[in-house]
Amino acid sequence: MSLRQSWTADYEPLCRPFDNWTLPIEELNLTVRPYNRLKRAGIHTYSELTARSEQDLLAIEGFDPTMVEEVKQRLADVDKSLRPLPPDTAREHVAVIELSGTPSVRAVAFHPDGRLLATTGEADTVRLWDTTTGQAVGALLTGHTDTVHAVAFHPDGHLLATAAADDTARLWDTTTGQPVGTPLAGHIRSVFAVAFHPDGHLLTTAGWDYGVRLWEVSTRRLIALFTGHTGTIWSAAFHPDGHYLATASEDGTVRLWDATGQTVALFSHAKPVHTLAFHPDGHLLVTAGEDGAVRLWDIATGQSVDAPLTGHTEAVWSAAFHPGGRILATASVDGTVRLWDIATGQTVALFIGRFRFFYPVAFHPDGHHLAIAGNDGTARLWDIPTPLGTVPPVAK
Repeated sequence: MSLRQSWTADYEPLCRPFDNWTLPIEELNLTVRPYNRLKRAGIHTYSELTARSEQDLLAIEGFDPTMVEEVKQRLADVDKSLRPLPPDTAREHVAVIELSGTPSVRAVAFHPDGRLLATTGEADTVRLWDTTTGQAVGALLTGHTDTVHAVAFHPDGHLLATAAADDTARLWDTTTGQPVGTPLAGHIRSVFAVAFHPDGHLLTTAGWDYGVRLWEVSTRRLIALFTGHTGTIWSAAFHPDGHYLATASEDGTVRLWDATGQTVALFSHAKPVHTLAFHPDGHLLVTAGEDGAVRLWDIATGQSVDAPLTGHTEAVWSAAFHPGGRILATASVDGTVRLWDIATGQTVALFIGRFRFFYPVAFHPDGHHLAIAGNDGTARLWDIPTPLGTVPPVAK
């Protein structure tokens, strides 16, 4: 009898939602002896393994019944965490955005009304796309002189902010595609993070020089500099109520700042932290980074919520909450994007790419689509199946 579970589905081959067929056997976390014997036998993926019977495994040189039991247990663990939905809930991507001339997409952001998607690759330009047609809107946004690392829309959508390796951030008019005023200068070397305050009157930037800068949007004037990190700052986000700012750093910490620049909470990882995001209602903060673990923190207490979400095997560089608050998306250099149910801590969907890794993810404001971008030079918009898009928010 095959070890394979009794479900099948035919999904789009590049990124497979609700599918563990192409999982590398490294994901099973087998001990050294069975892992090495399976690899020598040419078994590299979940599908290749589950197609074998127990007798097939025992026929592999050096394989014994204890190893078979270990394999069966690991497969059972995977099947519990990757719960496939019925085939009619799996949707293909609705648009593929090709960024010619760039090997990867570094950042994506949706316009607040969802009609536009901003992307940037390993170049000094930014482009806006129609999310319905997948076609470019207007000309390239040009003005930076080095790689653009981050993009963010103003809450009312009339401005786009960008952060780049040319030591500056810029503001752009999203209607005309023209820069607004002169660059926001003052950083030393690359700027990696940019975010608008919820009411739109402030912009924060941060990067290589460890400092967190606040700018008045209307005047583009620097009004504050927060210090405390001892490593590059990779990500920044304002709390939904605007009272706090969170920053994630190479120094292994996430700092929660108040309006005066005081650190009111410090969340620690053992390794560098690359990404963070606030839950839509503000009661949770998600952080992730070099160790591949995804952590949830209670803002009120400053304490971690349950155990870390585990499954990624390499660094996580992007995280985003579904607008409903129950589902969390994370993207890793292990070549996967995972959707998590934060109420259970389980992976409820898995997107696997043929290319090496993913950079950013972002949910459409209506929650029905997810933008996934990677180092193949494309950004794909995926339908979020109804069972996920209508999951009720997690209770506090």
